[in-house]
Amino acid sequence: MTFTGLHHETHQPISVTVDGKTIVSVMPTPEPVGDCLLIPGLFDIQVNGYAGAGFNLGAWGGAGEVRFDPHAIVLGRAEAGVTRLCPTVNTNSREAMRYALAWRAHPRKGWSLRRCSLHQIPN
Repeated sequence: MTFTGLHHETHQPISVTVDGKTIVSVMPTPEPVGDCLLIPGLFDIQVNGYAGAGFNLGAWGGAGEVRFDPHAIVLGRAEAGVTRLCPTVNTNSREAMRYALAWRAHPRKGWSLRRCSLHQIPN
């Protein structure tokens, strides 16, 4: 698959060819490409939630207001160009914080979750 657009730094027209998850080539192109910028994936260093879902059940209102759905947050942020993120777990009761962190122990197939400034909660 080939994408065309403007290079994010030079604003010159380029084409990016991708095979699966691998970028095969990035080449200048003489074709008009419009004003779409091609940028690397974004890293969001602090994500509390997204689109009505949060990482902190009970911290932002009742269960009817904010749902605990980490997978929806990750997928929603991916649609916006975020390829890496650091979920924010707010200070709360031990039970609420354990619950907020538990999903990290069972990521969905194909996900890569890395520790990001998390401290173990004592028993």
